[in-house]
Amino acid sequence: MADTCMVPIPKMDVLMEDYTNIETLIENIASDREQLLEMRNSWEVFFLDYDDDPREIPDIPEVVNWIEQSVEAGIPWFYFMRAAQDSMGLVTFMLCCGSVHDPIHPGCFNLEKDRTLAFVKKNLENLQEFTEKYDIPDEVGYAATDDIMEIVQSILQESMNEENPFETMDRNKQMMEAMERLTTLENIYEINPKIKKYFSEGKLYYSYITGGFLGSIDTINYDKRYAKVVKAFEEQTSYLVYHVIERGNTISLLFVSDDYNHWMEERPTSSGVMAQVVNMDTYENELGFIRVDINQGALYRSNDMVYSSMPGSDAHANGLSALDTEIAERLEILKNAGLMSDLDITTIYIREGEICCSLLRSVLGTAVGVVNRISSSPKNMQLLEMLQKQVPMKLYFLMDSTENKMAFLYVSEDESDWEYEKLALEKGKPVALVVDLDEMTAGVKQIRYKVVNGGPIFVD
Repeated sequence: MADTCMVPIPKMDVLMEDYTNIETLIENIASDREQLLEMRNSWEVFFLDYDDDPREIPDIPEVVNWIEQSVEAGIPWFYFMRAAQDSMGLVTFMLCCGSVHDPIHPGCFNLEKDRTLAFVKKNLENLQEFTEKYDIPDEVGYAATDDIMEIVQSILQESMNEENPFETMDRNKQMMEAMERLTTLENIYEINPKIKKYFSEGKLYYSYITGGFLGSIDTINYDKRYAKVVKAFEEQTSYLVYHVIERGNTISLLFVSDDYNHWMEERPTSSGVMAQVVNMDTYENELGFIRVDINQGALYRSNDMVYSSMPGSDAHANGLSALDTEIAERLEILKNAGLMSDLDITTIYIREGEICCSLLRSVLGTAVGVVNRISSSPKNMQLLEMLQKQVPMKLYFLMDSTENKMAFLYVSEDESDWEYEKLALEKGKPVALVVDLDEMTAGVKQIRYKVVNGGPIFVD
């Protein structure tokens, strides 16, 4: 990390609710990758031209408003803020966004837990979005989170005089992971977005079927038995439950464990999700994978089975080989990312064994990603056949680019890599076989893609 960097906020920016200067500063830093990584947790933020104001910063409405709106605007304060016990910038921001006056001690402030929690959650979300946007390594992002949250905890402990006001650092990582999984459930199954919104506000919801046919959601406290089971489960395991699904006399707890090494297998996919299934009559429980589907925005279990492994990896689960099942899942991820076409790319692959492609075209002056069968272009079909003879990976989709390069998405030979590859695809950063048509060379590299008017296009 760099030495402390003093970052002044001009009074005019505060009065005009202007974030241009701070955003420009961040963009300039981000343009130099080495500098971007060095500047982690190095800023000391202060407000100019308020020295003569007799009020404390948290008592100045326009400053409080500027800080609150900057957090809502996504400024990644938790990445840049100095993580030190004497960081006045961090303390000021926390007081402005989460405190009230101490009624007994004039001039003092007390942090309110709910408001402070909302402030911290939003800043953690901003930090995660920022690290993803600039492809900051996980270890750097986690270090920023760990360092800043250690100080946040310390501030909370001193202010509230509680033994453990913010639980543990791991809890905050679990919260971020839970939000990611709820986003995945939205993308794959189109669950009611209020589920994630309420969870971000500290409210756990569960899905159930009303009258045998109508999907519904409600707060877990609607059934006190369910709330009691969730509470006991979290206390006994240190896991975080982010949604619950009712089926008959059972509830399935979707959770984030306290071991990061297990998160990959816990994450929801189009094949199902890991859950702790509890029988509410006997309180017997079973850990495993369940199949889920959607009804009116609510999740439901599509059968009573609890699988020992993700059902999508079972070659006999749906009559497909494990490889074809995997490819079908990845094609569904592309659809969920925004791919739109009259062609059903999954059906074309499963029934006809042909892959599809997305080619960049100009239609009436507008760039469009046109999805078609690869056989629609004899040249691309020839390229596919040549490559498939030379590489062991299974190629399943082709993406065009603006640089006369083509990217073939693939499934590797080693099944142990499949979940990692699928997660990268969900994040929009898959590993692909990239062909340079000018140089006539090919190589494996991690790419990015964006959906251009319905078709995913490779971004070099």
